[in-house]
This record gives sequence, structure tokens and C-alpha cells, in this order.
Amino acid sequence: MNLYYLTPQILRNKTVGLTRVINIAETLESLGFDVYIDEIERPDVDVWVKIDEDLVLVIEITNWIESSYMGPKKAESVRHNFRKYFCHKLLVGSFHNNFRKKLSYIDSDVDVLYIGFQTMPIPWYLDLVEMNKDEGRRPDIAETRDIVRRNITAYLEEIGLI
Repeated sequence: MNLYYLTPQILRNKTVGLTRVINIAETLESLGFDVYIDEIERPDVDVWVKIDEDLVLVIEITNWIESSYMGPKKAESVRHNFRKYFCHKLLVGSFHNNFRKKLSYIDSDVDVLYIGFQTMPIPWYLDLVEMNKDEGRRPDIAETRDIVRRNITAYLEEIGLI
């Protein structure tokens, strides 16, 4: 039975997106930050990061396959979401190709971090492996979460938050 295709696409999209959001939020919490997650698909950033009561970082997160790209409507939404904040701003994506055509929409004070793969819930990932459609994807396991953690930690070190 193929759970991936039996699940409605809108639910798959939300679940896959939330997978990366949770991975990043857990990383930030383990580093001692106060982390708040917004509802997926709501018109605001995905994650707020605070030290004590001070907002220090907001993050917009995508978890796309390499052939997905940011269209003008999504780019404008991301731009709008970031503009109301006066702290570090980070756009996290899977691949450079996801934003290549629309990075000009993103203001210069927004940092961009590419993880290098899409993270998938294990059952769906296994279905995609069986169909030979797993290229650029990794299962949501400890090794994958560790790669995300290293990327986020390196970014936080770079901007001086840790």
C-alpha cells in the first residue's frame, strides 16, 4: 500500500513543511532559545526565536523538492512577512533552485540558508524509495535532523547568537 499517494496532496504538503519546521524548532530549543511556531500557511513567519523576552530571529521555512520554485505570490508573501520585524531574518530552503528566480523579491537584510534536501516522514520516504522517487529527499531520522542542526548551528554562530 502506498501511503504517500493515498494521502491528499494538501495534507502531504502541510505535513512535509511542518517536518522541517519542527526539526528547526527542536534544534533551537535544545540550544536554549525560546521558540514559537506559527500555524502552517498563516500569513506570518513560521518561527520566532527569543532570548529572554527579546525577539532575536524570525524564520520562514520551506521543505521543497529541487524542482519546486518560489512563485511571485509566495515571494511577495515572504517579503511582507519579514518586513514587520527588526531582528535577524532567515529564509530556510532545501535547494538554491527553489528561490533562484525570486531572490530579487527578498530584501537584502534576509539571510538565506539551503539545507540540501527535502525531509520526509519515514513512511512516505519509504514509499518514494520503492517508486525510485527519493532523489534529493531524506527520511526524518536522527542523522537527517543532525544535518539540519549543524546547518542551523553554523548560521547562529555566524550571526553571533551562539
